[in-house]
Amino acid sequence: MSRTYQPLIYALILNLALSMSSIVGATVYKTTNADGSVSYSDAPEEATTGSKQETIATPHPTNTIETNQSQSQIENEFLKQTRERNEQLTDSWAHYDSAMKKAKGEFKQAKANLANAKKFREGDRAYTKTANGGFSRETQTYKNRVSEAEKSLNEAQDALSHARKLKPKQSRPAKKYKPLNTLDDERLNNAPN
Repeated sequence: MSRTYQPLIYALILNLALSMSSIVGATVYKTTNADGSVSYSDAPEEATTGSKQETIATPHPTNTIETNQSQSQIENEFLKQTRERNEQLTDSWAHYDSAMKKAKGEFKQAKANLANAKKFREGDRAYTKTANGGFSRETQTYKNRVSEAEKSLNEAQDALSHARKLKPKQSRPAKKYKPLNTLDDERLNNAPN
């Protein structure tokens, strides 16, 4: 079950429990027919030959005001815990988004730096003359520059991998809808029907 739906499911269970409290204190009639079938009802059934009827009294709540207050306290605590969980989850996602944005930026910059470092500049090649003509090779300065840029790219890649591991396991919390502003309220009130 996704954690996104957990608050909704808890609210439904709480609602069901609260609605069940209305049957507390009611009288239930159990009827056993001649064929052995059993039925339950909130009103007595007509007696038939071979049927047996029992009255089952459900317990009455001791103090309904106290029960309603405790239900209200439970609801408030549930809403408070849900709000706190959503705030923590929102903070986790904000931290993840920030880390990913920074890591992606550093990675992109390191890639650009490597491409720039690989470009040959004046003095990056050393020419050697031989009997057959000659050849060129990269200078140590060029090799060091490219090596440093590759090292920076690897570090940026590691930072990006680390940032990806920060992704929260729960899905993003639903966005809160803002109430209409006063301008929208005026427009709705003055709209033709």
